Amino acid sequence: MIDTAKIDGQETADAEKKLNLLDWLPVAGVLILVALIYAPVIGNAFNGDDFVHLRWLSQAVNQPELIWRNFHSAWLDITTAKFYRPLISIFMLADYVVWHHNGAGFHLTNLLCHLGNTYLVWLILRHISGLENNKGNHIWCLSAAALFGLYPLHPEAVSWITGRVDTFVTLFSLASIFCYMRWREPNQYIWLYASFISMILALLCKEMAIILPTVFCAYEFTFADKEANAQKAETKKNIWLYLFSVAKITEPFWLLLVLYFALRYYALGTFVGGYDNSLLAFDNWRGLLSTWRRSFYFLFFPFNEAIIGKHSLIIFLWTFLLLANVLLIGKQVLWQKKNVATFLFLVSWLVLDLLPICKLFNVSADLQGSRLVYLATVPLCALLCLGYAGFLENNKKVSYGKMAALTIMLSAAGAGLLVNNSAWVKAEAVTQALVSELNILSKTKASDSVVYIVGLPDQINGAYACRNALDGMSKYPQISKDFRYCFNLDEINHVFPFGYARRSIMDSKYGNQISAFYVWDKQGQKLKKFDPASALLLNNQGVASCPTSQLQNAWDGKDLSKIVFVRPTILHPKAGPNVVCFEPLGDLYIKSALLGHNRTLALWLPLYARSCFDMDCFVMTIDFISANTSTVTKPAISLFYLNDLFPDFTDPDSAHKLVWHRSSQEKEQQAIFPLYGQADWAMGGNSRGLILNMPRCGEYKIKSVSIERADKFMPLLTFQPNGNQNSLGFIELNASYPSCQLNYDGSKVVGAKKLALERTAPDKMFAVPNDSEMLELPLFKKVDGLTGQVSLKRADFASPGIYGLRLRAFTSDDKSVGVAGDHIVVTVK
Repeated sequence: MIDTAKIDGQETADAEKKLNLLDWLPVAGVLILVALIYAPVIGNAFNGDDFVHLRWLSQAVNQPELIWRNFHSAWLDITTAKFYRPLISIFMLADYVVWHHNGAGFHLTNLLCHLGNTYLVWLILRHISGLENNKGNHIWCLSAAALFGLYPLHPEAVSWITGRVDTFVTLFSLASIFCYMRWREPNQYIWLYASFISMILALLCKEMAIILPTVFCAYEFTFADKEANAQKAETKKNIWLYLFSVAKITEPFWLLLVLYFALRYYALGTFVGGYDNSLLAFDNWRGLLSTWRRSFYFLFFPFNEAIIGKHSLIIFLWTFLLLANVLLIGKQVLWQKKNVATFLFLVSWLVLDLLPICKLFNVSADLQGSRLVYLATVPLCALLCLGYAGFLENNKKVSYGKMAALTIMLSAAGAGLLVNNSAWVKAEAVTQALVSELNILSKTKASDSVVYIVGLPDQINGAYACRNALDGMSKYPQISKDFRYCFNLDEINHVFPFGYARRSIMDSKYGNQISAFYVWDKQGQKLKKFDPASALLLNNQGVASCPTSQLQNAWDGKDLSKIVFVRPTILHPKAGPNVVCFEPLGDLYIKSALLGHNRTLALWLPLYARSCFDMDCFVMTIDFISANTSTVTKPAISLFYLNDLFPDFTDPDSAHKLVWHRSSQEKEQQAIFPLYGQADWAMGGNSRGLILNMPRCGEYKIKSVSIERADKFMPLLTFQPNGNQNSLGFIELNASYPSCQLNYDGSKVVGAKKLALERTAPDKMFAVPNDSEMLELPLFKKVDGLTGQVSLKRADFASPGIYGLRLRAFTSDDKSVGVAGDHIVVTVK
């Protein structure tokens, strides 16, 4: 034990005064350590949405009105979401003016902001520690600030340039909180103005700052004014009078909040905004609670499971340290009655930080979405250190055990941060390789060329790579010459009508479009031109790699619709536990009781070395034997597809897949998985196999599984290219072209008796191409017969915008059959 006896009287004040002069030395050491651990990402360039900002910044330096527009309209003129964050654009612009397209400068700004937040955490906790009459104890303040600086959940907010939205709102929020605390000391009104200005800056960075007045109220409830203790004690006897007094103290900040919402309504036309302009509209409470449960886990266990395994030593050690910390906090607060005000304030602050993001609180296993809880980790880190370092004195001694636990916790956090940051280093390397390839391509193609790329990584171990990035990547100054049209075809972005376009690229009339399609070679970090003719030739290769002679014989036939895979035989060695492999024999009977509680069965179909481009639809006929006793109301079957482009099956949440939902109570049903419209399947080279995740829903029998042609299940929609219509599935209706003619054909769809057009809301696209489930919106327009023409008019659309449009087939009694046809994109001006 270390003796920490205090000096009495004047000697105590002198000692603390001297100590204050040296306080900054350990804090400086913490800041240097944090900077060193983040150093590997300082040299990084740009990732994901960073390229959206670069595109806007390159325009804003030449058009200053765009900067002013951010203050009275939606952020960056984004129409699909309503955010009010003009100050972030100012900081971005300042970096752009100084550093231009050098990403290191942007990253340096992010890091300096994070270091500023770390220092403010220390200042705030020092102030709180003083209110608890423990001014001599600095270990808690320093360790909590160090844990915040090293917390492994922060890379998305710090290592990603766009993540500065959360670091900057935290910077000004913490500054406002600290200044408010100083203002509450007598005769310190200069701090009130500083707190007020800091809150304004925080509100201009992000909506999260709306919680500040409530945090101030929590501070009032937990820490009394030193010179008014007696008066407050009297006031607390009347709860309403007490609440009124707190409201009066914080009144300027509530008035500021009212003005902010008025400005927000003027700029955005709504008080709420965001992605869906709703505050508490929860469609699926069970799913939401499941998401919260997972997010809370990663809030307390901030280790990227895409890199660090669930059962690693560091997580085991972290778990032990957290449990011990909880017990120590319980001992202090509940038994010894120490640090009660500190504990209550930190818990209140943590809850208040999470309230504004209740709908968006979604932290995945690879820590995507973690930036949203950056501010919440301030009180969290203070709590995680409170048990060990919170007033270490016991009979004027300091425990070596608690000091060792703190050291281990901070070391584990630093190690986790290094590992989590490695994902961002890798993602940056990929984006730079792609920019280099686009630059080479731009030298051989005209600026108005249309380029489509498949296989770009949306993210790498949770670090954003190409998400929302391609438009900015394909423009100057990232490359030497702009591509006007460069699009990423993936399973997230379904704007591009790939199903429609793939028919055009096979047509000799539109042969010039074939060269516009490229595939990203993940291994070689290169762009490869996609040639569908060569893809079809792959049918004559690779048959020897099929696992059984029966499978080889089946593939030798020219009619793909005759290929049937039905009997389970052996476990596939690489697909994980509970997986059954298929051969083309017999049929399969499944009892949910065999699957265990809440388990699913994964069925492996070894479609090795066959051209994906030549396989349209995967169809499975299922006999639901005990449908009425099903424990699942609407069972779903997921089809995961593997090919040369995406050969691995690691994370079911991020894998490339299609989902079929049982929509009726009929005993025998067809599950149709339309691979035809999936660019990442059709352009993925050779198949590596399919995996079916079967539901736990009573007893059922898989009667057949087959590969079928698309036109057997999907009605076709076509039109002739001209001035406002192109061969890739895009139509523009404007004053010069107020209408167009669409050809439709559903004559080959099995069971179809009538057709109708389905349309999205304006500026929305279909979530899934060729979906088996109808939209909740009413059908757009019925057509006559199964073949013919229908006129599409500008007047058919109530407002300008971008719409998705597709055909759907029905039986004579208006039941949907097959799946929706390939969609087209209609722009109405």
